Amino acid sequence: MEASENQLVIGSAVSLNKITASNLFPLLGQAVKQIADHTSRNKITIGGNLHSRLIYREAALPLLLADAQVKIAGKDGEQIIDLKDIFQQEMKMESGQFLVQILVEKAYSAYQYVSLKKTKASKVGYPVVSLAAIAKDNQIRAAFSGVCAYSFRSTQMEAVLNDSSRSIERRIEQAVRSLPAPIIDDIQASRDYREFVLINTLMDAMDTLKGAIK
Repeated sequence: MEASENQLVIGSAVSLNKITASNLFPLLGQAVKQIADHTSRNKITIGGNLHSRLIYREAALPLLLADAQVKIAGKDGEQIIDLKDIFQQEMKMESGQFLVQILVEKAYSAYQYVSLKKTKASKVGYPVVSLAAIAKDNQIRAAFSGVCAYSFRSTQMEAVLNDSSRSIERRIEQAVRSLPAPIIDDIQASRDYREFVLINTLMDAMDTLKGAIK
């Protein structure tokens, strides 16, 4: 993991604990710090989390907010593409391809951010709601895990959350109605409880970033 003047480069084999300890991208460090326990995070790599068979893939949230790119290698050589083009509910890679690096503009490490994870019981566990958000150009960007059957960033939800003609409460109410997929109902939480937690988590995020957004 290294930083140049304008870019952060994260190897796919870098452990979650090393990302947090480096503090090169504080939002990413905070988000992955909430995955599993400390011992497990020494073994889990960021590439492993992005490719996880579980639906959560929380490391993706800050990267989607930061318009990250990824370097992919395969039989035809290496290519750099936008993460959002290959992370469609999960990593969509062709047979024989593998993730080499993640590339992030260094400017994203300086934006005001919030990372919130709500679990069923302890701090270590699968999320009922996991949210990462940044304030960029007086606008909020937000990405979610644990709410639907996959992790996502929704520009439609962001447009609603940034509609300054409405109250914060109305924005959040409409944003929840704009989710890209149904709220899941599982052993972690019922659909209704998840919606309740999502609303409150969005309220907390908007309050934290209120000085940096409209």
